[in-house]
Amino acid sequence: MPRKVLLVDDDPGTIHLLRRMLQPHFELRYALSGQAALDMMAQWRPDVVLLDSQMPGLSGAEVCLRMRADPALAGLPIIFVTSRIEPEAEVAALGYGASDFIRKPFTEAQVLARVQARLRGAEAAVPAAAPGAPLLAAARGPLGADPCILIVDDDTATVQALHRALSPLSSRILFATDGQQALQLAALHAPDVVLLDINMPGLDGFAVLAALKGDATLQQASVLVVTRFDDADNEVRALKAGALDFIAKPYQTAVLQARVRNTLRLRATALAQAERAQWRRISDARVARIVAEASDAIITADAQGEVVLFNAAAGRLLGLNPAAAVGQPLQAVLPSALASQLSTDANTGAARGRIRLDGPAGSTHQVVMTQSATGDGAERLSTLVLSDVTDQARAEEADRARAQAEAAARSKAALLSYLAHEIGNPLNGILGFTQLMQADAAHPLPEPQAQRLVQLAKAGGHLLALMRDVLDLQRLEAGRFDIQLATLDASAAARQAVAALAPQAESAGVALTLRPGPAPAGNGPAPGLQVRADATRLHQCLLNLVGNAVKYNRAGGQVSLAVRCEGPQVVFEVEDTGPGLSAEQQAHLFEPFNRLGQGTAVQGAGMGLVLTRLIAAAMDGSIGVRSEVGRGSRFTLALPAVTA
Repeated sequence: MPRKVLLVDDDPGTIHLLRRMLQPHFELRYALSGQAALDMMAQWRPDVVLLDSQMPGLSGAEVCLRMRADPALAGLPIIFVTSRIEPEAEVAALGYGASDFIRKPFTEAQVLARVQARLRGAEAAVPAAAPGAPLLAAARGPLGADPCILIVDDDTATVQALHRALSPLSSRILFATDGQQALQLAALHAPDVVLLDINMPGLDGFAVLAALKGDATLQQASVLVVTRFDDADNEVRALKAGALDFIAKPYQTAVLQARVRNTLRLRATALAQAERAQWRRISDARVARIVAEASDAIITADAQGEVVLFNAAAGRLLGLNPAAAVGQPLQAVLPSALASQLSTDANTGAARGRIRLDGPAGSTHQVVMTQSATGDGAERLSTLVLSDVTDQARAEEADRARAQAEAAARSKAALLSYLAHEIGNPLNGILGFTQLMQADAAHPLPEPQAQRLVQLAKAGGHLLALMRDVLDLQRLEAGRFDIQLATLDASAAARQAVAALAPQAESAGVALTLRPGPAPAGNGPAPGLQVRADATRLHQCLLNLVGNAVKYNRAGGQVSLAVRCEGPQVVFEVEDTGPGLSAEQQAHLFEPFNRLGQGTAVQGAGMGLVLTRLIAAAMDGSIGVRSEVGRGSRFTLALPAVTA
């Protein structure tokens, strides 16, 4: 049976021209005014309407608006046929609800291709579903959700321009710069709308279009050809191949937006109609079972606002008995946080939003609410779908916290590197000239100035050591610290540390000794202990531990260093007779820049122990401490032993 086309124009000449073009292919009827067209459609429902925009009485815009307001005619494709050439007229027509816009003069091939494309688009927007097939809403996502738009063009500047133009319509915009990539993205994301260039290397636009329309899972995508090759032959060829629309470059942004918005509206209408039809095909018992077992909470209210469906998931989320909720006013069964978010106009598409919801037993949930409506008048049904995304929200929060921490770490590393460079250069100059002044026998300084120079050199050396410690700490935290493990003589390392710190201990009036450890069971004395470590970093750790024991000791005190083997580890033990540490001080012992209340007479920045513990961990070792106020402290450095 031929499809029905209604021609509406107050110019009999245009009617005659269109009739001659379309009569071989369609069943035609005519109307010379807008009111006559509406009266005819009340008795004879066409499949597509070709409508003049400028008519006496009811204009084309008024006819279009009345059709869209009539549920029986709302889904009919309407093609405006007009002599107006300004882009604003096209944008306005599409805004009224027109499906397409044809300017006079036109060719027979163009008109025929446009009409067939709109008829085909109305049929193929959603494929017919067999009884028992999955619900369209579940397969394609909720109606009115953020649509997926795929832009296919080998010109990156065009892609960027299209993205800027379409970003107000969707946040889900994908890009492909060749045909093969376009098909891969389409298979992965099932786009709602594809904007396709014709002339591309490799697979051109026609090949991509053929592949999309030949794929059962992708053929429902609405394809809009956007090209500078805008001759009538290419337009007809593209529309016959399955494109829904043909847009010439350069285009007006408002026109492009209107055509894409119009395409999305038509898809939403088609989806809604197909969904309602499919719901009618599925038995009530099966629908009830599907809804009851759904993991998302589903609540439906009728036109009077009373709950007619309340599934088990909704009962669990809201802490209500589903059977008791049915028949209650919707506002009465919803928490205030949900009720306040309800849209007063959810007749078109769906309203979505994320809210915080207090559940039963003090639980708190992050919920995505989708609100939609179907039907009109007394048959109107409003549905809420509540998806619990609490776990997803926590994961997102963890990702944000991790990203912030990584950004802070990068900023800190950049700042430390800058400070090391900007402070290190002048500091090296200061220390260099200090050494030259101390070594200048030809121009000796008076004794007071010489002593001040010594203090200057000490202060500069302290600052240089602090910078080195800070940079080491940063590299350790960033995982970029250089560790070269080798087999070392543990006793020799201990002797080197004691020898290096002997002058400092003597100056402080502290007795520093190398205490022999217990002989290992079996064979060999303690000096033969072998340890797996980095020689430079082991020496640094021992200098920090023994140096602290000397630095924070009392005059006349004692410090000893011993080495022993404990199972699979070699233990370096540093014992002192200093003031000891309280439990509170030990709790903050390994915090950077925390000197635990030590007086300013003792030099240090609170970095040594922090670095020592991190370096030990980098060498697969550990730091331990035992201390008592008034009785001194004992620090241990345990590292892997190397056995014969």
